[in-house]
Amino acid sequence: MSRRSTRTIGRIARTAAVALAAGVVLAGCSMSVEGVPHAAPAPTRPVSVAPSPAALVEPAEPGDLPSAYLEWIADGWVPQPILPVIDPDSGVSAWLIGPAEPQEIEGGGTLYTSYDAPASVVHQLAVVPEAPGDADAERTAAILASERGGWVVDSEPITMLGHPGLDVRMEFFDDLGRPCVALTRFVELPRHIAAVESLGLVTDERVVEQVQEIVADQLSLPTT
Repeated sequence: MSRRSTRTIGRIARTAAVALAAGVVLAGCSMSVEGVPHAAPAPTRPVSVAPSPAALVEPAEPGDLPSAYLEWIADGWVPQPILPVIDPDSGVSAWLIGPAEPQEIEGGGTLYTSYDAPASVVHQLAVVPEAPGDADAERTAAILASERGGWVVDSEPITMLGHPGLDVRMEFFDDLGRPCVALTRFVELPRHIAAVESLGLVTDERVVEQVQEIVADQLSLPTT
């Protein structure tokens, strides 16, 4: 790989990582822990794409809701609709819980963030443009963990509609010393890198996992 290509990948990866790190306000999460290397990735796992959850926007019956919703409601969470966000530049779309406002990313790209999930779990979609062939999910994950002062705990290569990607679990501490967890799915597209992420306190990791499952399963990629 040429020195120029290495610099380009580093710039793209850092843009995506900084966008995700800067776009989150999680009850005062700031980053204060040195990163550590993560284990070698496992073989690539294919990821199926779930059908569009159009019925979940205004569910007519409790049976239309995800099972996680019923748990959250039983715990006192006020239900919010699952709404689509679409990035017009890339054609990538996702379904987030509650409304999400788009935010332009410095250096290019768009970040969509929602704060309406239970347990103060933040979830978001980021799409960053790049030169063909320059996507690097593993590098982006490492930079994101570093930006948060945390570390990658686990990573698993995936494929989604033929596109390579990475499911990542990272940990870090907030400014009160509380351990936090972030679950992120990166997908390398021909001219973009897309990421969907859910993060919250480690004590609420079950909810973080439930939110990420809803978000990651409903990520939609362009077919061309």
